[in-house]
Amino acid sequence: MNRKAVCVQFGCGLSAPEGWHNYDNSPTLRIQRLPVFGKLLTRKRVTFPSNVLYADVLKGLPHRSDSIDKVYCSHVLEHLSFEDFHKAIKEVYRCLKIGGEFRLIMPSLRHIADAYVQSKDAGASEKFMRDSLLGLETRPISFVSKVMDSFSNRHHLWLWDEASTKRALIAHGFVDVKHIEFVQSEDSAFSAVQDETRFIDAVALTCFKS
Repeated sequence: MNRKAVCVQFGCGLSAPEGWHNYDNSPTLRIQRLPVFGKLLTRKRVTFPSNVLYADVLKGLPHRSDSIDKVYCSHVLEHLSFEDFHKAIKEVYRCLKIGGEFRLIMPSLRHIADAYVQSKDAGASEKFMRDSLLGLETRPISFVSKVMDSFSNRHHLWLWDEASTKRALIAHGFVDVKHIEFVQSEDSAFSAVQDETRFIDAVALTCFKS
């Protein structure tokens, strides 16, 4: 009998396919899981599927070293600082088995920058800032708005292009780093988590633990 692959997705949001260990570090998720008052306190927020567990890749995934076959994250790493990005990649490498595969998808800085440079529109700079999610159109002032903003985690802290991401992965020991396109039937496990729309204008890479 073939052993079932151990598959982990972190920063999963509401995408929680069966057969995967799905983790998210949203404060909303943590509060929702509180007994009695959790759902009441977050009744106006999104409801996470029951098979999503709370975990923060920066604090360590709840898996032993060399124990995971596949790791996936989509539009997560751009929400981390430069230093935390490297901490996350190091943690993924720790958990993966030798030969284990890591797939990641992020917005492409090069695509956003190229669109800005090539545009002749007077509002191109504003579009660049909005598309990159690097700036703030309004600053939260009230206590409530500050709390709501801290819950959203919608801002991007550091954007990457394909070349810099490949270099970072190789620096952490990953090999066979290459660009991937969305292919639904390429891998039955990854097909369960991959969303074609997330590949548009994105850095999409696969790599393996050596």
